[in-house]
Amino acid sequence: PNSKIPMENLLQEMEFARGRPANPHGDIILPSYIIDQRVIKAIEREIFDYVESYARKCPNNTLRYFFLEDITSLKPVKRHITVGTLLGYACRHRAHDCIRVLMQHGAKPLQPSYILDWNTSKEGAQAMEITEMPSIALLASMFHKCDLKTLAKTFSYFKNEDVDFNKIVEIRHQVLQQPKGTSTKTIQFKDAWECLEKEIEKTQGATLTTAKASLKQIHSAYNTDQLQPLFEKTKPHKGK
Repeated sequence: PNSKIPMENLLQEMEFARGRPANPHGDIILPSYIIDQRVIKAIEREIFDYVESYARKCPNNTLRYFFLEDITSLKPVKRHITVGTLLGYACRHRAHDCIRVLMQHGAKPLQPSYILDWNTSKEGAQAMEITEMPSIALLASMFHKCDLKTLAKTFSYFKNEDVDFNKIVEIRHQVLQQPKGTSTKTIQFKDAWECLEKEIEKTQGATLTTAKASLKQIHSAYNTDQLQPLFEKTKPHKGK
């Protein structure tokens, strides 16, 4: 299958799965996107110099969307598609330095990212599930895999740009499937912290308790300007 789907083709496939034209007042509408896997792969591999150079040369692309597709099965065809900002990809891959440079070039952590799971049956029937979430929600895995010092350093990049995580945010989920029709679910959170907590809880296991405790500490330190003591090493006292 083609792994570089033009925007108009993807929208046509979504319309076919939906069984009607998109309604901008109720449906999740995908934004236009760029297909450039080089910069996404550079983020995934934490090739910081490439990402920094890209952000300097193409500053307007910091807020634009990038397409990435993974084909997880051929029989039947299953595609996992992301239409996200570069910051969204950096959050997903826990690329700390890339997060820093993208924030310095105007990235917005509450800007939505879109996840599309697209299944095609042997008979050709289409079924799509679309999720729209704030890009910061993709950082949930970091709380399971990174220590408190790394988390504090990463969130300091958001603090340096005065990002307000106390705003109401939403995650929207829509299923497109014929002949069942379209179903939509919207979950509203009082702030981005609550959204992060719910995303963290989706990964059960031995790391969950520590992950939630780390989130609580980061939340408190962020709101009280106390992130720096969490990641700065205390210098040893020199003897006389």
